[in-house]
Amino acid sequence: MLFLEMMKGAENKGMLAVQSIRNTQMVSIFNASIAILLNTALAALTNNSYNASLLLNTAFFGSKSKEIFPLKYCSASFLLLSSFFCSSMALAFFMDANFLLTALSFEYSSSFRYSKVVLERGNLFALIGNRLLWVTFPLLLWMLGPLPVILSSVALIWWFYQLDFASTKNHKHCLS
Repeated sequence: MLFLEMMKGAENKGMLAVQSIRNTQMVSIFNASIAILLNTALAALTNNSYNASLLLNTAFFGSKSKEIFPLKYCSASFLLLSSFFCSSMALAFFMDANFLLTALSFEYSSSFRYSKVVLERGNLFALIGNRLLWVTFPLLLWMLGPLPVILSSVALIWWFYQLDFASTKNHKHCLS
């Protein structure tokens, strides 16, 4: 793991590793805050717009029937709460990893392996929480109709492709 290898070096590298973990912690806190705020706003919107939405039952806005409308809100709310849970778990693992790395003596290889596992779990939960938050946006746009969902889904697939699979041109540029 990159953080753990940085900790083995000079004292400045150890500080860099701890700061990198703290930056990832801040991203997890931000994702969890956004998820819970969106879920709260979604609950307020659900309360106020259920009766009014039945008036807008047109082909442009998509189906707003009594069966589909709650499904749209519940699916978005479920993903937002799942994102909040994963981001919160990532934060807990990062806090543990930060403590273990600052108090770690590298003579004991078992504590080094445990720190690596804790850090990897934190990164995994942070990735899942981030992706769940991003996948929620097309579901939120589903309430406006089918066209925004299609456009946002295509944009989201393109964005995930850019994040996950860097082209060889971009990869060569980063290495030089």
